[in-house]
Amino acid sequence: MEAEGTDAPETLEGDHDEVKRLREELSKSKQRLKEWREKTQAGVTELRNRVVELSTLLEESHAKNVMLEERIRDMEGVAGSSSPFALEKLIAPEGWMAEFTNTSHSTFLMKSDVILGVATTVWQDLEKHKRRTAQALRLQKKNVEAMEQEVCELRQMLTRAQDEVHERTRAVESRDEALTVLQNRLEELESASVSSELSRMGMYGKPNAEQLNAFEDQLEEAREGVRREFALRESAIFDQHRDEMERLIARYEREVAELRAELDERAFAAADSCGARPTASVGDRGELGEGSDKAYKELMNNLRTLQEELRLAQDEREKLQCEVRALKKNSVMSLSCGANTGMPERPRPQTLPEALSRITELEGSVTRLSSELCEARKRLITTKQKSGAVRGQPNVLVVEGQQLAYLKFVVVKLLCSNGDTNVAMNLFPVLNTLLHFDKENLDEIYTTNPGWLRRKY
Repeated sequence: MEAEGTDAPETLEGDHDEVKRLREELSKSKQRLKEWREKTQAGVTELRNRVVELSTLLEESHAKNVMLEERIRDMEGVAGSSSPFALEKLIAPEGWMAEFTNTSHSTFLMKSDVILGVATTVWQDLEKHKRRTAQALRLQKKNVEAMEQEVCELRQMLTRAQDEVHERTRAVESRDEALTVLQNRLEELESASVSSELSRMGMYGKPNAEQLNAFEDQLEEAREGVRREFALRESAIFDQHRDEMERLIARYEREVAELRAELDERAFAAADSCGARPTASVGDRGELGEGSDKAYKELMNNLRTLQEELRLAQDEREKLQCEVRALKKNSVMSLSCGANTGMPERPRPQTLPEALSRITELEGSVTRLSSELCEARKRLITTKQKSGAVRGQPNVLVVEGQQLAYLKFVVVKLLCSNGDTNVAMNLFPVLNTLLHFDKENLDEIYTTNPGWLRRKY
């Protein structure tokens, strides 16, 4: 137990280093995501400008083609309505113009085909990037939902572990009270033994010494029996407490190791998903940025919450270990005390009737002290509970209130289940007396079980 207590700070430092490393990896992943967005925006802007430029060139080529066709039709109309003399004059220019028109038309068609091919390629690349971006967004959404579910499960596990630690703490406190009562009883018996020893020394050598020696032997046997009983109970309490603490610490360390492994897996999965994400279009950039920022903020908040809960659990473990060490130290000191305890010397009896009267008085005083010890123990426990409830345990009261509310909810669900209705019906008045169900709980129970007799509570 002490070795585990000394290793606790090293484990805490290792956890802080691991959390710091995960935080640095998240910062790097966020920086890479920002650079990837900037590059994606620049690439999409360049592609859009290229598409606009090619579309402008294509429209200009179509306009030139239309203008040339209209000019050719005009020239053909003039040639058909002119005289033969004018026709002869226009033969030579018409042939040259037709050749020029055909050549220009072929050139513009070739340019148009090239521009259309480039525009088609750019459009296909843009559509491909859009599809990849949509797929990456779907994968990222699934990963974020899975991480949120894992965080909720881990938080529930940690809450259950903290509740169990609180229960074990209360058990340790009750054992401490029992041990204190046993120690007080042992001190009282030691005092009575010392008193009887002094009386024996005063009556030593007087008449009827055999009876006094027999009574002394009986007292010694009773004292040894009480010592053995105290030693056995103390050993059993310490063994049970040690086993319980070792089990709790081992379980806590397993949960911390599982939590650390799950944090590593989630961080690596987030880094891989950010590194393998393809280029997105301008239209999807805003949606991707908002979703990613929100997911990262939620993950960071969950990480901070888990770190705080981990720190509280470690502090609780340190407190329990300190209490165990203090309990062992006090028990060793209590076993060594009592040997030097003395009682004020009383007048020695001078005759046999006085000795017998003194023996009877001692036996009655032992019986009376035992009964007073039991009553004092009860009053001490009651006083401690009242003083602790009034002065210094608001958190314990809050936890007990929460547990009582949870117990009410569980019992209501148990009574509403389809189990043995006779057992539930017989158990319901006792539970209502202990837990004081409110009107809503009673209505729900009687509605679910219409065959039960409705009583006034």
